[in-house]
Amino acid sequence: MHLVHGRRDDTGPMSTEPASDLLASIQTGALDPMSDLTTVLRQCLALGGETGSARLREWASRELKGYDHEDDLPTYRETRAILFLDGFTGAGQIRRQMVSASFLPIDAQDLLDRPIELREPLAALIHMSEGAREVEPHTVNIVPPGAPQLIALMNHRFLEADQRVTPYGTKPSQTIERIYWALPLSTFTGITDSVRTILVELVAEMRARLPKGEVLPSAELADQAVSIAVYGDHNQVVLAQAGPGGTAKAKGKTVSLSGSPEGRAKRIAWWVFGIVASAGTIYGIIALIHH
Repeated sequence: MHLVHGRRDDTGPMSTEPASDLLASIQTGALDPMSDLTTVLRQCLALGGETGSARLREWASRELKGYDHEDDLPTYRETRAILFLDGFTGAGQIRRQMVSASFLPIDAQDLLDRPIELREPLAALIHMSEGAREVEPHTVNIVPPGAPQLIALMNHRFLEADQRVTPYGTKPSQTIERIYWALPLSTFTGITDSVRTILVELVAEMRARLPKGEVLPSAELADQAVSIAVYGDHNQVVLAQAGPGGTAKAKGKTVSLSGSPEGRAKRIAWWVFGIVASAGTIYGIIALIHH
């Protein structure tokens, strides 16, 4: 008997589909550029429940709900951008002025080299990018952590510098209003495209490694697919205890221990050493003959 999960159709009451069909549904949704990615991620979350894969549920849930600060952030959610500021001077307003390292206090200069972490739910990132399409210059402004304190410190230093020139009744010659990173829309397009690609890779990895006759991946197989597709970890081979003949079984595949890179390296080293030793012996004999 197949395990099932519920799905409500627009044309009728709650319907069900076999849990094994989740792989096909996820692949279909991921390959459709017009599909709702959050719906596909919820299907992925359901597949994690059916297979018992904690890693699959964890990844899908974090994409849907957002990543906490203690969570490891996938590399496709990290980016870099130019730091800008808005403010006022005696001559008028300043808008979208690029910030150089020398303009910032020493303790804040790492803002220019710090990777920007986009930990918001995927739906929020999509919403931000859609809103930015409606206004120029088609960017999303991200406020750095600690920006209010940094602005207050810099404005205070500007005022101190002005007071050294005109001690009494001085108004600041310049004031910072905002500091922000300006992220282009391509940043958010790249994130959604990465999620779609990962979903396709997840299904491909699971199907490629499914044992013959099985239709639903095991928890171990689903966990391994997440490691490969999300985090790029391809080192998943586990060797068992060696048996007679110097071989071991690993997930049904025979692995020769004698053919390991370490074993080959040792044999090559001894072979080179032997050649060098022989060459030294021959050179000594020739020298004796000539004498």
